[in-house]
Amino acid sequence: MVAALGRPERQQRYLDLLRERVTALPWVEVVVVIGSLASGRADGVSDVDLLVGVHKGAFAAAWRDRERLRVTGALYGWDHWHDGSKGAGTHKWLTADAVLVEVLLGEATSGIRLAPPWRVLAGDPGAAGRWPPRPPIPRSELSGSTDGLHPVEVAYDDFKARLRAST
Repeated sequence: MVAALGRPERQQRYLDLLRERVTALPWVEVVVVIGSLASGRADGVSDVDLLVGVHKGAFAAAWRDRERLRVTGALYGWDHWHDGSKGAGTHKWLTADAVLVEVLLGEATSGIRLAPPWRVLAGDPGAAGRWPPRPPIPRSELSGSTDGLHPVEVAYDDFKARLRAST
């Protein structure tokens, strides 16, 4: 499958640039890559899934500045959910070169739990351990229902599925 759809080069370019620039964001404690890019199963149409861990007490500033994570530009962006009282939210966008990026932004005390596979991209390598673990998410839980998803995300998921089905 990877050969037919290509390697995740656009996704890696985004991650490389994020790793370089994230040090300028004082609220970032750690950036964790999750999902297919962390497991090595990504292809040329995979999305980028990230946990951006925020220092305690810095969520409001992080949420205000979340668009600074769009280091390769954006065609379109949206917020999936936001709970400032818990210190967590999800911001998503389609990059200028058509990669869907999904960022779970939050403090370690926000209730966010980290499921494998994951790998630290930037920041304190030990910080990811401050987010409570959860069991791996079954594939069946990741696909299927489009309830509550933004129309751009639904279209992108359909696009990926059609490309993968045609190989």
